[in-house]
Amino acid sequence: MPFGYGDFKKPEFKKISEVEWIIDKNFKPGMKVPVKVVASRKLVDQMDLQVYDQATNVATLPGIQKFSYVMPDGHSGYGFPIGGVAATDINEGGIISPGGIGFDVNCLHPESKILSKYGYFKKIKDFENKSKEFLVTFNLKSKKKETSEPILLLKRKEKEILKIKTKGGKEIKVGKDHPILTTSGMIEAKDLKENDYIAIFPFEGIEYEEPRNDIIINEADVKRICNSEKVVKELKDRGLLPLRMNSWQLPILAKLVGFVTGDGCISSYKRYKNIEYWITVVTGKKEDLEDVNRDIITLGFKPWKIISCKIRSKIRYRNEQIREIVGITTRLDIKSKSFAILLNALGVPKGEKSEIEFRVPKWLYKAPKWIKRLYLAGLFGAELTKPIQDKKEPYRFKEPRLSLNKNEHLIKNGYDFLNDIISFLNDFHIEINKIYIYPSVINRQKTKTVKLILSISSKDKNLINLWSRIGFEYCKEREIFSSHALGYISLKNEILKERDQIKKLMTERLIPKIEISDNKTLFLLEKRMFSKSRITQSFLTFEEYRRSFCESSEMIWDEIKTINEESYNDFVFDFTVDHEDHNFVANNVILSNCGMRLVLTNLTHDQVKPRIKTIVDKLFQKIPAGVGGSGFVKLTKDEFRKVLMEGGHWAVNNDYGWKEDLKKTELNGRADWADVSKVSSRAIERGYSQIGTLGSGNHYCEIQWVKPENIKDERLAKKWGIFPNQIVIMFHTGSRGEGHQIATDYLTLFLQVMERKYGIKILDRELACAPFNSPEGQDYWKAMGCAVNFSFANRQTILQRVREVFSEVFKKDAESLGMQMVFDIAHNRATLEKHKIDGQMKEVLVHRKGATAAYYSGREEIPKAYKEDGSPVIIGGSMETGSYLLVGSEKSEQTFCSTAHGSGRTMSRSKAKRLWRGDVLLKDMEKKGIYVKSVSFAGVAEEAGGAYKDIDEVIEATRLAGISKPVVKLIPIGNLKG
Repeated sequence: MPFGYGDFKKPEFKKISEVEWIIDKNFKPGMKVPVKVVASRKLVDQMDLQVYDQATNVATLPGIQKFSYVMPDGHSGYGFPIGGVAATDINEGGIISPGGIGFDVNCLHPESKILSKYGYFKKIKDFENKSKEFLVTFNLKSKKKETSEPILLLKRKEKEILKIKTKGGKEIKVGKDHPILTTSGMIEAKDLKENDYIAIFPFEGIEYEEPRNDIIINEADVKRICNSEKVVKELKDRGLLPLRMNSWQLPILAKLVGFVTGDGCISSYKRYKNIEYWITVVTGKKEDLEDVNRDIITLGFKPWKIISCKIRSKIRYRNEQIREIVGITTRLDIKSKSFAILLNALGVPKGEKSEIEFRVPKWLYKAPKWIKRLYLAGLFGAELTKPIQDKKEPYRFKEPRLSLNKNEHLIKNGYDFLNDIISFLNDFHIEINKIYIYPSVINRQKTKTVKLILSISSKDKNLINLWSRIGFEYCKEREIFSSHALGYISLKNEILKERDQIKKLMTERLIPKIEISDNKTLFLLEKRMFSKSRITQSFLTFEEYRRSFCESSEMIWDEIKTINEESYNDFVFDFTVDHEDHNFVANNVILSNCGMRLVLTNLTHDQVKPRIKTIVDKLFQKIPAGVGGSGFVKLTKDEFRKVLMEGGHWAVNNDYGWKEDLKKTELNGRADWADVSKVSSRAIERGYSQIGTLGSGNHYCEIQWVKPENIKDERLAKKWGIFPNQIVIMFHTGSRGEGHQIATDYLTLFLQVMERKYGIKILDRELACAPFNSPEGQDYWKAMGCAVNFSFANRQTILQRVREVFSEVFKKDAESLGMQMVFDIAHNRATLEKHKIDGQMKEVLVHRKGATAAYYSGREEIPKAYKEDGSPVIIGGSMETGSYLLVGSEKSEQTFCSTAHGSGRTMSRSKAKRLWRGDVLLKDMEKKGIYVKSVSFAGVAEEAGGAYKDIDEVIEATRLAGISKPVVKLIPIGNLKG
């Protein structure tokens, strides 16, 4: 038995029977009931120790009855073990928990750097127990940068992790299931391969440093500028006085101070009754000024109108030449006195900047580096030149320049200001060339001015430091150009680095020259292999790179160079973020975040076997599989809301099935307690395009053979329409992203109210819950009903596709082919049921996490066709070993009418991929008579038969426990795998 999982110690098992084991409720403080494991000794030993840690945590939940159960296919999950069952008494404070119904957590290495909207990064492990954060996220339709708030940090233990490196030098360590944005949408890391392109946001930012509580501006500072009680009151009311280094408004103000210093001005004037008015004016492009306006609104000021108008002006040069400028200027006039005085108090100069002295604000010298970065980025967004390719050296960039106009008598002050900037740049390891001075123009006051230009070194390393650590604020064009330039320089330098490594090895005669002949870039560099480290004409120019690898935003595409699995035995982390596209940036990489149906045919093995490849290939074309993926059913969001209310009925009413199908579907194909008003817009967004999709992981559509010797109960098999050598179809899928988002939404809500409002304390935040009869509990119950209805509709539409394919191949309609449904049953949900407990009938909420309902004869939950015998139970095995159809039996009352739901994994997907190669496995299975079509070889390797428990032993354990009995074993001959 595998021990040593964290601090959890080996439980002692009390043997009740050959397949029943008890962990005493005194094993862990707070346990209200014991744990019962239904499994053979061999299966008990195969379960990870975390299974028992989770099961004993479940035993502490309010209102739990009898036992916390683990079925024979048990393995570790999120909060609850998969294969876990728990019933809570809804009339005795019993709870409802998303972790007990079905929830997945993806994972990132704890050292992963997560980028915030303010340009700082934190390691994901350091986000624990923090309050307000805003992360960089991307709108997946527009590919534009937005922001989102992390509403939940999740963590779990992991044993393997993937290390992905790109050709541009980026690196990230993720769990196998973590979706990563690619040119084909979000794809799980395990399904990526070398040469795939993933989305990168090249800006790296500055490591976060907690600001001190020092006061920057107080009431006296404001009154020295303008002795106005009204201004003081306005600033106090907005929480801006006193302003401290750790005030939440300071990051916004820091970049505004920089931007207005560069491309704005503050002025005052007196009008009626000698009242003094203050105004702040900033100029720029409309989309950039809209960003400025949004930040001003965030600070508590009202929005201001952006104005575009024609301008006509004359510039007089020192040589007396005059140039007339005609054009359109766009500006934002902020007519708030308190706002202007606040900026002035923070160091923005008042008046014409060329005519007055000013320096970098003194308070910035004591600020954390990431705050300094915001000031500089605001200033650079106004005044620093954008990345420009050097025409003389097309693989390099011109030196960035920051200009400042000053009257001749203020030249020293101009130098002082630029030297302040230089001192800050030194903190970011950015080198300076020099400060140039040029005669400029004669201003309106007929005063001679000069232009001071701060020139920044154009060395590649220096530009990377400049654009990836500071960058630009309030200038979308420069942000985009610098992002693309970073991608270009990084790719170029990685190629040069690789070339230099090969050159070194060739010089040392450690590799023959011919070994690099397949690499086009290096082969073209062959003649200059021993020259200086410069790129050659074979490399892309910057413009060519932008056309090939860049979006019209800060996002770029970077090719995967290597993917390696690493052993790992520690916590991994993931975010749930408040954004409809559920993504964030980690280490520059953009990352995101069921049930069974059995159908009969009257076809035999001999009829189908010769056509199995045709059938599977056509199913592969007609049923979308894999992560993300849009279904063949195209719906509006309003129509999708009807699906969530009507379930399988919606599908049948829209010609995706037969009315008879509903009679053999659990709940008659609809959870009638569903309420779509309890489902978030995020869940709607994630789900409305996924009706008619399989998904990934262990989801599949399988064609199966009833071998004569595998019929275990001839009477029941015949009654249910099953005969020797028959072909049947089984498929496994669920509520996809919509169900996941519903669980995410309510898990977050429960964490907020659980202890504060209801006094519920739990051992693991993954068990977040609320009383079933509470408003929050009822809302989740109704939203979960929508997820159940999604799964019914999803499987019903897939069944229609299956019928269409068989009709096409055999040239008969589906009715003539006898394609009747046996049963559809949901996994991963909670059900209100009545059970006898301690001699009393109680209404309980049964959580089945990776477990299947197994109702014995006469139960009211069973469809009429099966009430006499008990409900059909569909148990999926691996694609190599076969599946089972069972029937619920009397003793299932002991487990709240629950049994296993599959084989249960014995190893992680990563380990399976190390042991088996998907392409080899496909060939081996085809030799055994099983034809498999999959989205990826990696996905095939993960689902190898050897990665699962022995399905026969799992079924035998349920039989010996008396909770379900086998009717027939089904052997795969064809499989479509997600």
